[in-house]
Amino acid sequence: MKVVFPMPDGNATVIVRPDNDEGSGFRLASIGRGPGDVGFYRVQKERARLRVWYIRTLHETFRLYVDESDTVRCEHDVRFLGLRVLTLHYRIASVAVSPEIAIRPPPAMTVTRTAS
Repeated sequence: MKVVFPMPDGNATVIVRPDNDEGSGFRLASIGRGPGDVGFYRVQKERARLRVWYIRTLHETFRLYVDESDTVRCEHDVRFLGLRVLTLHYRIASVAVSPEIAIRPPPAMTVTRTAS
C-alpha cells in the first residue's frame, strides 16, 4: 500500500507491507531493506528532474486489532533512528447517517481532449 503526502516541490511517499500479526491481527509496516523496498521516500522536483531519497531510518507501523468490546482500533507508531517519535491511537467505528446527509457518488466526469 502506498500513501503520499504533498510537500513543497514534491511529496513524501510511504510504502507499507501488509502482514498477519499473530498476536493482534493485521499490521502494515514500512520497515524495508533499501531503495525499491517498502519504506519512506522523499520525492522532490529540482528543475526538470526528480530526486528521490530513501530514508532508511524512518519507520511507520500500523497495528490493527479488535478490542474486548469488539471495536476496531489502530496503533500508529512512528520511529526515527530507532526512537519513538509519535504514537497515535485510533478507534474505528461506523457512524449512522441520516438519509438527508447520505453520501452520494459524484456525478460522472467528462474528459475532453484538445489538440495541442
